[in-house]
Amino acid sequence: NTSGYPSATDYLYLSVYGPGTAIDATRDGDGLGVELSQELGLGVTSGFIDLAAGQKTVLTFTFEVAADAASDDWRVFIAPSAQRG
Repeated sequence: NTSGYPSATDYLYLSVYGPGTAIDATRDGDGLGVELSQELGLGVTSGFIDLAAGQKTVLTFTFEVAADAASDDWRVFIAPSAQRG
């Protein structure tokens, strides 16, 4: 590959949406260079993630949510947008 990543590395653009305001994102406890914004009334954090074959990582996303927000307002939907190897 021409990107300098090891063979079989997945490189994807990930967006995570949640109620309230996106305020932080980390990877394995370190800051993750992402864009924090609002879209369609939801907080969104977006950025590129690379994973080598067999690699494991922990991504943590933090949203600030109103104290009176109903717990059933949360939904999980995963839709990968692109991969490059």
